[in-house]
Amino acid sequence: MIVIDASAMLAFLHGETGHEKVAPALTQGVMSVVNLAEVLQKFVRGGMPIEGVAARLSDVGLMIDRPDEDDAPLVARLSAIKDFSIGDRFCIAAGARLSMPVLTADRAWAALDLPVRVELIR
Repeated sequence: MIVIDASAMLAFLHGETGHEKVAPALTQGVMSVVNLAEVLQKFVRGGMPIEGVAARLSDVGLMIDRPDEDDAPLVARLSAIKDFSIGDRFCIAAGARLSMPVLTADRAWAALDLPVRVELIR
């Protein structure tokens, strides 16, 4: 199992480079609800409909993780490492809490000292 970052999911949904590495992860993948909101936000800002996106992801087996208060300290500390979005920080926190690697398109993550293993899609 793996935690999927918004950047990886957007690559999958838009057929961008690396999308083929995301597809097999969906059936047993986990995504923070915060990252799901980021994905939907990109659709809204791009003038695309969001109806059905979450259902489509659920249909392929993607599980949605709901953060808890134990994630808050790590989410706060991660802001000192890099200028992560709030979604990035919740993705990493979910990976740490669930003891799972994270799948992302953000190459900079691989060079950082994070509490999770980072897998890049490109």
